[in-house]
Amino acid sequence: MKKALIFGGTKFFGIHLVNQLLDKGYHVTIATRGQTPDPFGDSVRRVEVDRTDKQSLARAFKHETWDVIYDQICFSSQDAMTSMEIFKGKTYNSLRLCLFTTWSRLLLP
Repeated sequence: MKKALIFGGTKFFGIHLVNQLLDKGYHVTIATRGQTPDPFGDSVRRVEVDRTDKQSLARAFKHETWDVIYDQICFSSQDAMTSMEIFKGKTYNSLRLCLFTTWSRLLLP
């Protein structure tokens, strides 16, 4: 089963992204602050993390790899640099840094 990590995924277009990945048979992990409920029940794994804390991110995802990573809460160039550094070598296909994603045209590996 393919694995996907999504930063965000609890609001707006992120919900559609998660649903599309689940429909395609992905094992989905969502990384959030844990402040917003989501509709996914037991269908996803949740990791609570502060995306602005580089060491916290590195620890939370130290021993994992994914087929694709979507970073939908990449709000600054520093966020992008942190994600690229932490996830270097941790994805088999691609790391997608998204400032905006149109859910009907997702790029799935």
